[in-house]
Amino acid sequence: MVKVMLPYKEACRTCVFWRPSISYNSIGLCIKREVIRLTTDWGGDCYSRLNLSKFSMMWCATCNRVVHEAEYEDHIFHELYPPPYVDLSIVEEIYGG
Repeated sequence: MVKVMLPYKEACRTCVFWRPSISYNSIGLCIKREVIRLTTDWGGDCYSRLNLSKFSMMWCATCNRVVHEAEYEDHIFHELYPPPYVDLSIVEEIYGG
């Protein structure tokens, strides 16, 4: 079976409605459809191109932190996304030990 990668321009990770997971960098939440999507999933009919100028804060997946718009130039070649969503059920995945 061959895995087909979708064009970057239509992938969910480039959509204004996609919010990255703060815990897992390969998934995110589609806030329009309220479903979890992979970074490589196709945006579909609700896709709308992400515009960085609409956000004063962004999530830098490369640095794993929130950055202010004044810092965007320092992160120009990094993966910038809208602020991430925090999955409150992540506590269930923490193991004592």
